[in-house]
Amino acid sequence: MTIFKGQPVPLTFPLADASGNPVNAVSGTGAVTCTVTLPDQTTATPTVTNPAVGTYTATGPSGQAGHYLVAWSCTDATYPGGLTDAYNVSGLSEVSILSLAEARRALRISASDTSEDDFIRDFNPAVTNVVEWWCGPVLVQTVVEELRAGGLTVMLSKPPVLNLLAWTSVPAEFSADTSRVVPVPPSPMFPVMIYGPTYPLAQLHVNKTRSEVRHTAGLPFYYGPYLWMYSAGRPVVPDCILDGSRAILRHLYSMERGGQGGAAIGQADEETTMTPFGFAVPNRALEMMAPEALAGAIA
Repeated sequence: MTIFKGQPVPLTFPLADASGNPVNAVSGTGAVTCTVTLPDQTTATPTVTNPAVGTYTATGPSGQAGHYLVAWSCTDATYPGGLTDAYNVSGLSEVSILSLAEARRALRISASDTSEDDFIRDFNPAVTNVVEWWCGPVLVQTVVEELRAGGLTVMLSKPPVLNLLAWTSVPAEFSADTSRVVPVPPSPMFPVMIYGPTYPLAQLHVNKTRSEVRHTAGLPFYYGPYLWMYSAGRPVVPDCILDGSRAILRHLYSMERGGQGGAAIGQADEETTMTPFGFAVPNRALEMMAPEALAGAIA
């Protein structure tokens, strides 16, 4: 089940005797505790209830996006027990190329049929990960990356680039250092080293396709590294990327269903290419996206 930030998370702990029969802790509900470790490594201990024999429940936190660890413990002398579990909380920002409605249509699932929505929500971000590895950023996003300076150009690593972005606050990793200040005039370069010189945003030109940055006067970049900030992606998603995303989604959905994903899934899905992610992607999807693929992408 996909859990979104802020959504209540039902947690359950079954307690049984040596024969597997459901039992309650003799010493009461207080003997059972639930400890949740949040993504920032702080912990929470939600209230535990006992709605039925051998069943203890709690509501887990979901205020942060990320991976949560759950540890149940029963210290009852008669019926001790324990259980570990985990859950993931998704942020509220969109992370998929295909909408839920588009995904249902691609899988030939009726718009009124919500029974497969959890699977679709799990597969959709994975499809986006594969497509963006092959084609570069598709969803418009802000990129911050550390790059060494040197020579007349700096190559940003996430094309296509939309715009260079000036720093308006000190990066979080340097927030404890009171000597760090935002570059003036505004610049997309934030020096990792204390004395790194920066160039104003107005004096920098970026080739958006090749992601190559130059100073408009031909001055060299030096004394790095720097944190560069820029926006990347495609405001209008090309049709070939949309079609490739649908093909990958259909293939993943068919694999989950043991090859019985429905009439929309053809035998051509067997012709696949192994990607560095370690799972198969249909060749026809990669061929469909080839006009938008990165020059260095290797299937």
